[in-house]
Amino acid sequence: SPYVYPIASLLFPLFEHLFEGMTIGRMAYYMRKDPQYIHEVLSEFTKVNLEIIKRLAEAGVDIFFYYDDLGFKGKSIISLENFRKLLLPYYKQIYQECKKNGMFVVQHSCGYIDKLLPDMVDAGLNGIQALEPAAGVDLAHLKETLGDRLCFFGGIDSSAILSFGTPKDVE
Repeated sequence: SPYVYPIASLLFPLFEHLFEGMTIGRMAYYMRKDPQYIHEVLSEFTKVNLEIIKRLAEAGVDIFFYYDDLGFKGKSIISLENFRKLLLPYYKQIYQECKKNGMFVVQHSCGYIDKLLPDMVDAGLNGIQALEPAAGVDLAHLKETLGDRLCFFGGIDSSAILSFGTPKDVE
């Protein structure tokens, strides 16, 4: 059908696998003391992801959904400086591989990621999913600054209103 767009997700979120695999404390240590090690790990994850993207494109996938949490409530997990040096180059490879294969890429990230999003959009991100107001996300500012370049999904307070609010609160 002309209105069906196959969507697939990637199995190796770069940042989440990095900090879940070695703990946030250990990851922070390597970021300071041996950033080359972080690059080696992320490079290997990215190689696998790029191959998966190619195979998904061959299978006819149109939209690539990528989840990788980058934020806490009120702040990003990674500084903008470290994000640009250590993570963004690999995101860019993933986003560009999707574009090369005619796929749109939508990324999920919980938490506050407002300061990271402009770089992600410049690298090729098409859409962002989650956008938690309860985490401090400034929806109006993001719409004003990125709204003509990025598709927004979410913007609903799922951690409080949807989970614990009354039907009237949700409405």
